[in-house]
Amino acid sequence: MLRHKWHHAANTAAKIEATFHSDNKYDSIEVDVSDVNGILQLAHSANVLRIDTTLSEFLDRIKEVQSAFTIKFDFKDTESIRSGMSMIKRSRLSEHTRHSYILNADTAVGPGGKKNVIMSTGEFIALARTQLPTFLISIGMTTGWDIKTLFLAHSYHVHHIDRMVGLTNCTLALNMAILSQTNPDIISRISDNNILVWGEDGVMEAAWLRNNPSFSIQRDLQGVGLWLSITYAWFLVWMSVLAYIIMRVTVYVFDRVQYKWRVRQNYRISRDESVCDESTGLGEETVTGSPRGMCTKLLHT
Repeated sequence: MLRHKWHHAANTAAKIEATFHSDNKYDSIEVDVSDVNGILQLAHSANVLRIDTTLSEFLDRIKEVQSAFTIKFDFKDTESIRSGMSMIKRSRLSEHTRHSYILNADTAVGPGGKKNVIMSTGEFIALARTQLPTFLISIGMTTGWDIKTLFLAHSYHVHHIDRMVGLTNCTLALNMAILSQTNPDIISRISDNNILVWGEDGVMEAAWLRNNPSFSIQRDLQGVGLWLSITYAWFLVWMSVLAYIIMRVTVYVFDRVQYKWRVRQNYRISRDESVCDESTGLGEETVTGSPRGMCTKLLHT
């Protein structure tokens, strides 16, 4: 299982310098590439308030770095893919072979993810192999929350994974929090591929990785953060609600069984007393030690 020390969303000049500093703790950097008013900027989207570095400036900075790094370009829209790959090609970045380069885009729909992807997986792969054939390709999924993921398992299903079956020479990026709730048999459908798990790393996530050592997995994980905290909190709430429902149903069933038992007992006593009255002819007499009392005692033994 491969591990890198990533600096994610290093989209500002300060973060870039912190990553490439000689005393840094990182060996990998990820930048988001977005088209902002026709200019390729390092930003998660055009709505980011602070944008201070262009893709062109970042490419020039990479060439100055002497230590070997893994560098990932995470494209956020269609134009950034097309124009970004062209710019990277023109910069002749591939000649700087001490670094490893990854091109990533979310081109498949995952659990709760947006249906409209920025580009089809096939088109993205074809474009990457044409423009930058020496670069690694990473395919991600759009993910999020919806009614199904809230009330059912937030996991990858067959129809999600089948979109990646058959992809060759690609790394498949999966959300670790979602993967930890997924049946390993489903993931085995893409076991021939390299799998990159990203996101936050908690108890269930570590257990899933530990129990499934056969997969070729690269780890791109951080500690427990907001996403995983919300997931765990919702899981605890849902389990508490489920436990309460089970308890109430159990109490109801027990009360019904106990009620029916009492009804049967009362019916039996009433029937036995009726038989005794008919056999002794004593009617409602209840004197202790009377023939009726003896009859009732015999019926109950």
